Parts: sequence; structure tokens; C-alpha cells
Amino acid sequence: MAKITQNVVLKGEYPVEIGNEYEITAGNFGTLKAPTVSLQKKVFDKFNEDKVASPDLAKMVLTDLKEVNEDDVLVGMPERVLVDFFTLLRKMTERLTQGSNQLLPSEPLADQK
Repeated sequence: MAKITQNVVLKGEYPVEIGNEYEITAGNFGTLKAPTVSLQKKVFDKFNEDKVASPDLAKMVLTDLKEVNEDDVLVGMPERVLVDFFTLLRKMTERLTQGSNQLLPSEPLADQK
């Protein structure tokens, strides 16, 4: 998985993947969690409440992050974490629905006739 620092963000493209490590304060990395229904709901509820991508919100989707002093947070990194988390949710939904029409029978099943 990728280590995402401010320099990586500034340089451009990197793979958005579960397990990427994000530097929130200097030398303090957290690992992006896999999206779950429960986590998605908590993040949406908190975001709707706060209306801002706070370090606390970013901490919800990261594991292994040490204590964070808000004054030391690297500019833009909490936002980057959340954008990537929402990107993962979108990609998962797209991937799961891609070709879903192939799973549906074109004719009724025998027991449905």
C-alpha cells in the first residue's frame, strides 16, 4: 500500500486503496480502514453534524494513528483522507453494480413460470 504524504498529494495520482497510510502530523501515519456499513453511517452522520472535514473525522477512518495535536495537523491531509474514503465507497459501489444485469436471468426461472 502507498504512504500518502503532502508531497505525494502534490505530485498527483496514487492508487486509492484500503490500507494506504496517510501522514496526518509529521511522522504520524494512520492506515485507511475498509469501508463498512457501520463506519460509513458514522462518517456521514459526523460530517453532516460538523459540516467540515476535521481531524476527528479523518481519525474515524484511520487505524494505528497516534495521538493528534490539532495544531500539528498537516494542511489538507484530513480532507485528503476523507476524499479517498468517499472515493473508495464510490468505487466499491460501482464495482459491485458493474455487470449486475448479468446476474439477473433474462427469462423467469422455472419455479416462477
